[in-house]
Amino acid sequence: MTNLSLEVCDPAAGPFTTAVTHRFFPLAAGRQLVLEGEDDGEALRLLITVLGESEAVAGVATRVVEERETVGGELDGATSTKVYAAELVSFQ
Repeated sequence: MTNLSLEVCDPAAGPFTTAVTHRFFPLAAGRQLVLEGEDDGEALRLLITVLGESEAVAGVATRVVEERETVGGELDGATSTKVYAAELVSFQ
């Protein structure tokens, strides 16, 4: 198992950008991902939306990503969350 250093998350390690272009999980504003399945016979749907807004977290401008999960067609308020993401400019 590879141990990753949390030092790359230090705000002083920047510069960071809200233009997250990671090849496996790019976060361009407006992008949506829909994941669907079922659990115990109930339909589950997770809608992930990259919002066109940013918010400062620990002094770093981050992209706001909203996740909304529905269970049986009803919004599950416990799983409606916002995630804040930024990418180190020199990250490859």
